[in-house]
Amino acid sequence: MRVRRALLITTICCAGACSNEARPLGPTPPQTAPHGSADPRIPLYENNAFQVSQGQRYYRWYGCARCHDEADAQAWHRAGADIRDFAATFRAIESHERGVTPAGAPIPTEVRWQITAYIVKAVDEDAATIARQIADAVDDPHRPEVRR
Repeated sequence: MRVRRALLITTICCAGACSNEARPLGPTPPQTAPHGSADPRIPLYENNAFQVSQGQRYYRWYGCARCHDEADAQAWHRAGADIRDFAATFRAIESHERGVTPAGAPIPTEVRWQITAYIVKAVDEDAATIARQIADAVDDPHRPEVRR
């Protein structure tokens, strides 16, 4: 009888302990453009190495590098926008070709955020660092051009 009671109590306790684990998944992807330079979402992209590296990947995937050479940061300065201003750079990408790539595919909003984060960070990098990053990305197995 005691064994049954102990087993029953243990079963009830274990069943009561089962629940979904609450995990913070981080902010939801932005659905809108930044609301000026003080937008609280900007640091979540600008200061996040993953978001910046994704931006670098998408910069190439969406064909930006075809016309805007990454190794020539001065070309970004000549584009006219204040490249270090996240919101202004985002608007420039958004209005450039109306947010459409050379292939004709629209760039999703979150991807624009990531590309902007990459450009804002890369403009302060020296040419050798950017060239090394480009060389590293050549063997990226996630590139669309790579077929394995």
